[in-house]
Amino acid sequence: MPRTRNDEAYARKRDAILDIAERLVQTKGYESLAITDLMAEAGISKGALYHYFSAKRAVLAALLDRRLDRWEARLAPIAEATGPADRRLRDFLRTLAGAKADDRGFLIEVLRSVYAEENAIVYAAARQGMADRLLPRLIMIIDAGRADGTFTVTDPAASARVVLSLLQECTDRIGRMLIDIADGRGTARQVEAQTAAYVDSLHRTLGAAPGTLAFVATADLRRWTRAARVAGATETGSAR
Repeated sequence: MPRTRNDEAYARKRDAILDIAERLVQTKGYESLAITDLMAEAGISKGALYHYFSAKRAVLAALLDRRLDRWEARLAPIAEATGPADRRLRDFLRTLAGAKADDRGFLIEVLRSVYAEENAIVYAAARQGMADRLLPRLIMIIDAGRADGTFTVTDPAASARVVLSLLQECTDRIGRMLIDIADGRGTARQVEAQTAAYVDSLHRTLGAAPGTLAFVATADLRRWTRAARVAGATETGSAR
């Protein structure tokens, strides 16, 4: 007779393995993490581990997806709040930026791996997962902005898709720039200028008053660039 899986127990064990994986990623780095490390820390066999994750990239995908769930939980109340839509959108984007900043250590460690060719499926899934979570709420806020006059759009759903594209392109561009900084190329000023260009495009897309949607501070961007430099120096030191 086939064994019936206890879904709650399965989810708890899977989360426990992900907790261990996350700790190892932040102490060893994702590239240096071996499946055998995860097996040893979790106290399970390879067969037991593969019951939860088919490969190392599946662990990375699950860690990213779990973060998307946490970020979404923080964003939902803001999207559903009342008040001027431009303020709601600014707060929504600031909260998203803050959630990412809270996870800066982890994200910097996995950044290079996420963009690696062998993890293209992981990258695509994370990008789609973010789109699935953000788009409905962006449509909600932008539709409210059309109603209250803070945004000059005619099709909120279409405008929300453009905004989503801007946000995802900004995330990708800055992510790749941070990798360059870790490798000794690029500067903090370049990151700041690029981010400012995307924020300006966001205002223009929605017809919002200048400055009303500014959602990331220069000081926060500099924390990201410093973290990238530290990660790069650590990688260089480990390679010696």
